[in-house]
Amino acid sequence: MRSNFALPLAIVLCGLTTVAVAAKSMSPEEIKATFGTGVAFASTSPAGARYSLVLKADGTATRTPRKSKAATPGTWRLSKDGYCSKWSGGSENCYTVEPDGTKYTVLDAHGKTAAVWSK
Repeated sequence: MRSNFALPLAIVLCGLTTVAVAAKSMSPEEIKATFGTGVAFASTSPAGARYSLVLKADGTATRTPRKSKAATPGTWRLSKDGYCSKWSGGSENCYTVEPDGTKYTVLDAHGKTAAVWSK
């Protein structure tokens, strides 16, 4: 009897976990309201590189390495699921953003962490 109950329960719990993870990403509008304000915020790469990012409402952006004044210009825009950015002639990449307490995990198109943001 017990095994007959365990399998359906496991299936339901897995389904709920998937829904919870999918609902965790910020909407494009939330990203714009939180980060697209022209106010600098901190960004740290998985390798530990630290930057100050500014995403302006007009779609322009700057990325400045910590302890430097040499900003890299870029552009950013909202996408269907998050946002996309392009830095100094490089190619455009798109991301989703997941809030985690006071930090925000930025995930690339493959679901890998590209950065962690904090305000």
